[in-house]
Amino acid sequence: MAPAAPTPRGDCDCGVTACHRRCTDAGEPVFRAHRLRKAFEEAKKNWLAIIFINELDSIAPKREKTNGEVERRVVSQLLPLMDSLKARSNVVVMAATNRPNSIDPALRRFGQFDCEVDIGIPDPIGRLEILRIHTKNMKLGGDVDLEQIAADTHGYVGSDVASLCSEAAMQQIREKMDLINLDEDTIDAETVVEVPTVKWDDVSGLEKVKQELQETVQYPFDSALLRPGRLDQLIYIPLPDEASWLDILWACLKKSPVSAEVNLDFLAKSTHGYSGADLTEICQRAAKLAIRESIEADMGEDGAG
Repeated sequence: MAPAAPTPRGDCDCGVTACHRRCTDAGEPVFRAHRLRKAFEEAKKNWLAIIFINELDSIAPKREKTNGEVERRVVSQLLPLMDSLKARSNVVVMAATNRPNSIDPALRRFGQFDCEVDIGIPDPIGRLEILRIHTKNMKLGGDVDLEQIAADTHGYVGSDVASLCSEAAMQQIREKMDLINLDEDTIDAETVVEVPTVKWDDVSGLEKVKQELQETVQYPFDSALLRPGRLDQLIYIPLPDEASWLDILWACLKKSPVSAEVNLDFLAKSTHGYSGADLTEICQRAAKLAIRESIEADMGEDGAG
């Protein structure tokens, strides 16, 4: 019994390759003469095997119209390999092409790729199935009629329908972009953590540990780096002044509801010597206390009711 050797053919993007991927779950290997021999040898060793050659016209064109010796050798190698499988019914050789007339005629004779299956442009029923596949994970509006779309897309192939569904989804996203408030929904791309300055005198106790840290970190720093022409310009950043304290308070509270009774000018004048981290801590504690008082007040009203 001769091995089955069907050759699906059809227009571009009609699903020829996708059909074979479904049947064989194979990729698209680039066959050459030695790879052809290896593939057929491995197929003979298996009880059941499928050999799939995609784009057959690219590796086995008409020998009288090609100038490459590689293509001629592939055709010459493929013919006897197909003949050697005629007595083995457990091997199926499949090939796909969208240019059947470009294949060498010897490969389309009986005993070779003699069974051709034409995969044409989908009809309305086929387009409806393709639409359902590409829209199964989409939220469709109640006015979307897939059957009507399938009827209106005459001449569309599978890739055209996929592109139509993708473009429709992108158009919906563009229309909804105006409803998104970026000021509220945007997450900061980066966060800066400010570490307050701590002197050695601010650390109580641990004299031995402080001495080891100074000897390890500070003492190896060469004073020659501070000479002119090197790191000779030192910039001292002092603590904030009154105007800066007010700006920091406004920055910390810009996303928090602030009562009209809160006088930020008075707070700025009362925080002499505070750093930005200190003011941030004050604002965070005030927010926590306000939340706690609000929760306790609500619980008290519920208990009284």
